[in-house]
Amino acid sequence: MLSSKRMFCRSSQHSYDRQKNAKVEIDYLASCAIKDRCVDFYTDVKGTHVAERETFGHYLSDIHRFAKTLVAHSDPLFEFQSNFGIGNVVSTRDGDALLSIFRSYSEIILDEYVIHKFSPVATIFLEEAKNFNHTAVDNLNIPIDAKEAQALYDYLDQLVARIRYLFSSKETIKATSDFRRSATKNFNRCIESLAAVVDGAEFITTLRFDIHYKSQERSGLPKTRKQILQELFEIRALRTAFHRKMRATLASQIGGWMCCLEYGRYRGWHYHYLVVLKGAQKNSDRLIDNLGADWEVLTGIPDSYDNVNKRSHYRFNSTGILSLGYAKSVVGLQFIAAYFTLGDCFVQLDLPSEDLTALNVTGIRSFIMGDFPEVMPRHRNKGKGPLPGLKIRVSHALKRVRFL
Repeated sequence: MLSSKRMFCRSSQHSYDRQKNAKVEIDYLASCAIKDRCVDFYTDVKGTHVAERETFGHYLSDIHRFAKTLVAHSDPLFEFQSNFGIGNVVSTRDGDALLSIFRSYSEIILDEYVIHKFSPVATIFLEEAKNFNHTAVDNLNIPIDAKEAQALYDYLDQLVARIRYLFSSKETIKATSDFRRSATKNFNRCIESLAAVVDGAEFITTLRFDIHYKSQERSGLPKTRKQILQELFEIRALRTAFHRKMRATLASQIGGWMCCLEYGRYRGWHYHYLVVLKGAQKNSDRLIDNLGADWEVLTGIPDSYDNVNKRSHYRFNSTGILSLGYAKSVVGLQFIAAYFTLGDCFVQLDLPSEDLTALNVTGIRSFIMGDFPEVMPRHRNKGKGPLPGLKIRVSHALKRVRFL
């Protein structure tokens, strides 16, 4: 029998590679999730804020990717040139990216996310953007007095050095890991529950729909924090009644369901739903419309649900009747799981204790699952064979469709 030390040495490289690949996959899916949330907004809402939200989605994911690039190399973002008393500070491609983030990021993201907290990486950018001297960089890439150019270069060089230091610090790395923990845990729970409900099945049927409540796009008026919290209290109470109706309507067909809660300044409070039904149900659109009608009766608000099953623009479609031997269906289910959970790697609802006390609740869960088969915890499953899996393992499906 191998000693523990020899067993560790033999498997350490394989374990490292597996963890590294899993982290890359999670990072990619999280980036897709936050972008898709913005895409979902502009397909539903018409007006001047369409492009703003679409741009914002790219900024938030690109900021984290830019932070990794900044830490990975020490190349200068700005270069100083001087000749005969004339100086010029030239911005590199990465320097342009940094300035673009500072000029656009802060105002847009804070305008949209009014009751949220941001990842440590995004928080660092927010703080630096708030204190950034926008007037000084007006002299970039143009000949000016050498002393002024030197002062500008020193300011930008110190700014980049400070950001690099903050991103690479142990405190930021640990804080980022802590911030992402609940999102990745929910994602893994979601994948394992989907695997359990489809185990041994040839077909399942998925229902994807969204329900809304008092969105600002209807009134056109900004809301106070007190109004936002009151509407949160109301939609949570309505959600409980809606779940009772949903279970009564679908009865024994339900294999499991999940939903995630989001708030946007224009869309207001809304839930995204995925309901998994056993077998092939040919009337999935009608079932969603019936559930949507139930929601409209509960809220008294017409057109307050969205039948996502009727959309057909998804690259990896996993709505309606799914054949579990089809690789793209498996990848699509993973995209849905990521959409519901991994956006929290970047931004999360932030309700202080005094707000929760005012709502007379102990906590707010942004992600909820129900009626899925029980998944055996990993530590209890040791020695009893693998956990139930999709008929095509997710990793194999990703390779088949060249996902990564």
